[in-house]
Amino acid sequence: MHRIEYINSLNFVIMTRLLLLLMSSLFMLVQAQFGTFNDVAHEAVLTNSIAESRLPPHLLNGFYKNPKIRTALERSSWFGPGETRVTDREADKVTRHQIFTVLKYAGLLPQQQV
Repeated sequence: MHRIEYINSLNFVIMTRLLLLLMSSLFMLVQAQFGTFNDVAHEAVLTNSIAESRLPPHLLNGFYKNPKIRTALERSSWFGPGETRVTDREADKVTRHQIFTVLKYAGLLPQQQV
């Protein structure tokens, strides 16, 4: 009888430790995914967020005030398998002159704007 109680208590200890390990791993994953915005946000995103927060209310898009839309957008922006934080944006390396040149040759800008 004592042996069965010992095995049951040992199983309980093992299961408790596994549960704690699983919970701590889950907590670390959640922290990595939902850490503070400043930890993963690119500098350009933070600058844009600050600029948007200074806009008057009538210029803000009410679309993002809907909690369902905000939640869906947050979920779609989570890191997926193999995705990492962007630190070096290729778009930041394109000059305004190059953008105007492309738009001009596409016929979207008049010639004098280059």
